[in-house]
Amino acid sequence: MGAGVEHWNDMTSMADISVSSRPSMLPSLTDGSTETFWESGDEDRNKTKCVTIKCQPAIHPKSISIHVDNGRDIGNKVGTLVFKSGKSADDLSIVKTMEVDSKFAGWLTCFLADSDNHLLAVEIKGPDNTVRLRQIKLIGKANDFPSPYLPNRADSQRIQQANCETETLRVFRLITGQVFGKLLEADVEKNATVNNLDNVDGNDLKEHVVGILFFKIKIKPFAEASMFTYS
Repeated sequence: MGAGVEHWNDMTSMADISVSSRPSMLPSLTDGSTETFWESGDEDRNKTKCVTIKCQPAIHPKSISIHVDNGRDIGNKVGTLVFKSGKSADDLSIVKTMEVDSKFAGWLTCFLADSDNHLLAVEIKGPDNTVRLRQIKLIGKANDFPSPYLPNRADSQRIQQANCETETLRVFRLITGQVFGKLLEADVEKNATVNNLDNVDGNDLKEHVVGILFFKIKIKPFAEASMFTYS
């Protein structure tokens, strides 16, 4: 089986983000700078502070990251983050709950197993009346890029050919070492980077030679072992 690749990008600008209070400060959450911040206000003083993210149908969200700086934001500390996701506001379920240290400064990330849930929410709790978040990032993939991406046949053949050439060179060196081992012994002792010729098993060498000889007819034990597989 060939290797598969998922293409993830920053999708923050493609999402509809709202906050439970002080919407005028919302741009500070997505401006790319941790020197700015969103701070909750009187509207949700005795309520749940929340950031809501509504994704477009073309986006499959993969993770949400929040930047918190409890070291600087004294009086506005974040104590707990609750990440939720669902298909609608009435369908939100908890994905992950994070307890945040009172001196923590940095990014906190929640990975999303269900990328079809296009409504996301982060509930913020803290020991103070208000809380501060400095940045938010939504990472995901778009529908216009197939996932998992499978390399085409030509790419796979190039990878296999490169592996074959590498193994051919290694086997040639092993054979040379075994045939002329006595002559090269002095050089091997001087050069510790030679490929441990004395430790090579004869059966292992035979398997590599067979693999190279039958490369063209799909018997490639060494080439296939170096390819990626799906997790």
